[in-house]
Amino acid sequence: MKLPKVDNSDKYVGLYVVDFGDQCSVGYTAEEVATLLESEKFTDVHVYKIYRAQPDGQMGQN
Repeated sequence: MKLPKVDNSDKYVGLYVVDFGDQCSVGYTAEEVATLLESEKFTDVHVYKIYRAQPDGQMGQN
């Protein structure tokens, strides 16, 4: 999975990354993720919570 480059990465801690397979998006709230997962269109997505973010834009999950 290749994450897009983000500025102010520390603001993304606690939000989610959604991997759609062919692309991924960063910065979803729990409510937005729940809405996606309820949709039959997005049954194959993978969701990751952002726990760490470095000043250079790198992020990590547990």
